Amino acid sequence: ADGLMITTKRDSTGSGAYDQIATDATTLNNDGTKTRTINSTKADGSLISKTVTTQSADGRTITTQEDRAGQASRVLKEVSTVLADGSVINTATTSNASGQLLDKTVATTSADKRKLTIERDADGDGKVDQTEHRIQAVDGSVTSTITGLRADGTIANRTTAKVSADGLTTTTEWDLDGDGATDRKRTTISSFNADGSQRSVITDTDDTGKLVSKTTVTVSADGRTRTTSKDTNGNGTADQTETRIVEVNGAITETVVNNAEARE
Repeated sequence: ADGLMITTKRDSTGSGAYDQIATDATTLNNDGTKTRTINSTKADGSLISKTVTTQSADGRTITTQEDRAGQASRVLKEVSTVLADGSVINTATTSNASGQLLDKTVATTSADKRKLTIERDADGDGKVDQTEHRIQAVDGSVTSTITGLRADGTIANRTTAKVSADGLTTTTEWDLDGDGATDRKRTTISSFNADGSQRSVITDTDDTGKLVSKTTVTVSADGRTRTTSKDTNGNGTADQTETRIVEVNGAITETVVNNAEARE
């Protein structure tokens, strides 16, 4: 009646006999903590999976132990800390049954929610492998920077993406070798026409600013006609045009036209 225990039995083959039994039990402890145990077994009682999740009284620490048949046990822990300036640090770790760290992620969110910094240790060696910074400017635009790090802490690569406040323009720059220079740049500009159709233009340029490729996508107001024009070598001429039309009766017609140079 309290809803703290739920038992589910499943006949997955339709044989008339239950072959899976799952229980979901929640315990409200005297110290204010809460423990939830989800257990799934086969008809013979052998384990399919089991998770035990404990939440602290203040809700800021959640620890989950996972056991799955044929897989090593692991412990996931999430800790939320509120600093004096109002910012919040969320730390998520994964460890094996013996307590060895497998991975760790630390995310810090500013009090005004406009800045997010994430540090990732993907292999549990105690070193940060990747950082991510997300900043929302006063004008509403958002810039995200993801940096890959080598074992010695130097920059291996970096991706920076800026999205305009209206979401219609996205600029992404890639530094593929960590030398601080942009090796590739992509700009996506979307617009809405007076007739309700939508047009998106995607351009890629190299480290010198030279056009590498350009794709233009036009979608009709009713969404049933989509035309994609691709300039795959950046010479200013469309090499391929794809048209996809969805008829009223649901039939779909797709047409692909390659120009003479593309066919060669």
